[in-house]
This record gives sequence, C-alpha cells and structure tokens, in this order.
Amino acid sequence: MDEIISIVNGIVWSNALVILCLGAGIYFSFTTKFLQIRYLREMIRLLFSGKSSTKGVSSFQAFAIAISGRVGTGNIAGVAIAIAMGGPGAIFWMWVIAFLGSASAFIEATLGQLYKQVNNGQYRGGPAFYIEKGLGIKWYSMLFALVTIVSTAVFLPGVQSNSIALSMQNAFDIPVAYTGVAIVLFLALIIFGPEWPRQEGIFGISCRLTRNKCRLLKSSSPLKYLKDVVSSASFAARLLIQSTSSINRPF
Repeated sequence: MDEIISIVNGIVWSNALVILCLGAGIYFSFTTKFLQIRYLREMIRLLFSGKSSTKGVSSFQAFAIAISGRVGTGNIAGVAIAIAMGGPGAIFWMWVIAFLGSASAFIEATLGQLYKQVNNGQYRGGPAFYIEKGLGIKWYSMLFALVTIVSTAVFLPGVQSNSIALSMQNAFDIPVAYTGVAIVLFLALIIFGPEWPRQEGIFGISCRLTRNKCRLLKSSSPLKYLKDVVSSASFAARLLIQSTSSINRPF
C-alpha cells in the first residue's frame, strides 16, 4: 500500500502538475486579457454591494467562504517548507502561480454561475453541476461529488488539524489533545453559530436536515446530540449525491 501511495503521489505532485497549473493560468489570463488586473476595481466595488437573501449569501459572504477554502494551514506550513527546500526564489514562483491561478479561479466561479440551478428556493452549483451539465459526463460528476464528500469530511480536517496541533506543540509545547479539543469547539461555533452555546448549552442544539429543511432540535443528552449530528451529516451527503445525480433539465 505504501508503494502504491508513493507512486500515485509521485505522479500527482510531479512536473506535470506545475505545467498544467501554469499552462491553464497563462491560457485563461491571455484569453480574458488579464482580467485579474482589469477588473480589480470592479471586484472591490462588487465585494461590498451584494446583499444576502433567502436564495443565497451576499458577495462578501461568498468571498469569505472562498477564502476559507483556499487559505489554510498549508499557506503557513507549505510556504515554510517551500522556502526551506527551494530557497527565497520559491516566493517568486508562488507569486506567479497565485497571479495566474486567479484567472483559473475566475473561470471556475463563472462556470459555477452559468450552470447553477435553484433547488427549493436556494441556489445549488459547483464543479459537479457544470461537469454534468457542461461536459455531459454524469458519472464523473457523481464521482467528483462523492470524492469531495469523503475528502472534505475525512481527509482535509485531519490534515489541517494535524498541522495546527503539531505547530502548536513544537512552538509552545501545547499537548496535541488540547489543541484538538480547541479546534473541535471552534468548529462547532462555525457550524452551529455563535448563539449555540449561550442559549441552549453545549449539548442543547443539533441541526437535523429532514425533507430539505433544517430543524433545531433540543437534545436531552450528549448521546442523542451526537446521534442527531451523525444523522445530519448522513442526510447532507445523500442530499448532495441526489441533487448531483438528478440534474436532467437542460440549462
């Protein structure tokens, strides 16, 4: 298994990835006439103009969500490793990738807007949607959605929390278990909102998705609370797969 993982890792993180990222960034930058420069002022204007509604979030909220997905512990640990292995010149190439990659990110966001759809009064979209509706490859969109669910629920939190815990232990000699508990509490505040611990207590509210609606349930015990959380996560996963696989209407 270790050999297989090493082979796959060597293929994914090879020069092909660098060439693909640079090539796509250069292509989209030239085809859009370097919109990352031309539309910088317009981006700042739109960032604070849109308001949230029942159908979706505001422009700034969407920006915050995108930043939270793109900026993480890898921007700290990854940069340090890159400088240690490649020298100060690695900073220049990170700037280049970030500048060219912004054009690729714009194309991704544009595709998400073009192929989004309204489901129960709210917008739904993303790569799984425009893979099926744009490319017409339904099985690949379902595979992408499934891999995204697994990686987001299992692998990404582990990588992020491990980097944070090890950094805190090496820098301040804080035990890994303490850092893990703190991360869980902060994550709970993000998922359930700041009113959660103050109004109902730490085991007071759980959010269960039933028939595409979110209901707040008062849990009588920690065991029931955990059961509700697992039920919510399970239903959310099934809902995402179902919504991805049931796109049959033409755009």
